[in-house]
Amino acid sequence: MENKCKCIQDTLLDIHYKEAQWTERVSIHIAKCQECKGYWQRLGEMNEVMLAFDNNLIETDKGIIDQAFIDAEAIEKGKHSRMEFVMFMLIALVIIGFIGWLITIGYGSIILLQQVFLMMLIPFSLPIIIRQKLLKEGV
Repeated sequence: MENKCKCIQDTLLDIHYKEAQWTERVSIHIAKCQECKGYWQRLGEMNEVMLAFDNNLIETDKGIIDQAFIDAEAIEKGKHSRMEFVMFMLIALVIIGFIGWLITIGYGSIILLQQVFLMMLIPFSLPIIIRQKLLKEGV
């Protein structure tokens, strides 16, 4: 396609959307160039199809549109869950690093004692936590 044809086709598109006026230069080029003449005809055909949509002659499938929105929401939710996972990993690494640092500076026995205390405490607190959850749910 020549540069001149590209320029004329851009002008034809502007004319189609009523952003430009039909000029003598466009008329002369359309008379000579079959490619640009076909382009103008295809724009007219596209206009007829769009009128059919505007007049509701062609029914739109709302199920496809709804499914597209559902898929978009799922993709967006997936992005959030990945971000949450990355944040969880970063926080866990910081905590593990902090504990490792405490162990290296001599607080290993205190950390070990606290973990043993937590291991003893959790089995006793678990029934209380479950009971509170059941009361909250109304069971």
